[in-house]
Amino acid sequence: MTRVVTPRNPIVRVMSALLVFFVLVASGDWQALAAIPEHDHPAPEKLGNVQFPTSCSSKVQKSFERAVALLHSFAYSAAEKEFRDVAAKDPNCAAPHWGIAMTYFHQLWEPPVAPQNIGRGLAEIEQAKRLSSSDRERGFIDALSLIYANADSLPYQERLNRYAEAMRKLAGRYRDDTECQIFYALALITTAPPSDASHAKQKEAAAILEPLFRKYPQHPGIAHYLIHTCDNAEMARQGVAAAKAYSQIAPAAPHALHMP
Repeated sequence: MTRVVTPRNPIVRVMSALLVFFVLVASGDWQALAAIPEHDHPAPEKLGNVQFPTSCSSKVQKSFERAVALLHSFAYSAAEKEFRDVAAKDPNCAAPHWGIAMTYFHQLWEPPVAPQNIGRGLAEIEQAKRLSSSDRERGFIDALSLIYANADSLPYQERLNRYAEAMRKLAGRYRDDTECQIFYALALITTAPPSDASHAKQKEAAAILEPLFRKYPQHPGIAHYLIHTCDNAEMARQGVAAAKAYSQIAPAAPHALHMP
């Protein structure tokens, strides 16, 4: 079998590779041709587009937004890992601690907050409150604190309703903030009574999410939550476009691949 030698000089390397290729083709030495090393260029990770401004260092902003994208696709463990990495790189920023606490709050899953995560979530919220944050970030932190505080004395549903109300107020203060609107819409879906045949809260959530879906068609949370919003016979048609799009928006998120 012909042995392929790789020269150090890049120009010589290219010329040699071409020469070897043509010689092997002409000689019919297909085994040697197959042995030429391949260069594998994996496709870039695709989780959708998220813009979540923070007061963190600009060096960790992209990582923070990646973590939020994972959070929107319910990739909770991966999101927690990324938020922790952000917190380690910028220990003075509050936002990643809010993010870690959010990864323990599984709003559409059972249980929404596992008993062992109550203390963990509360610790992250308390740490977030000790650190610097913008008024907007503090709004997210204070709202989430209502899920973890007094968990031993207040039923989950009451804490959830308080959280949803706090998110309503935050979304009202920041009407042009996409993430405030999205997380409020998710809170509406979460608090929608299963017995409500009018689907009032789902319709309110859809009224928020549908215009955002047209404006930000690559945002993973918008498409994802629209699917959940329209998960009933009355509204099913409204969720078709989001269901078709979600797996293409965030194919790197396992949850996105099975949602359609």
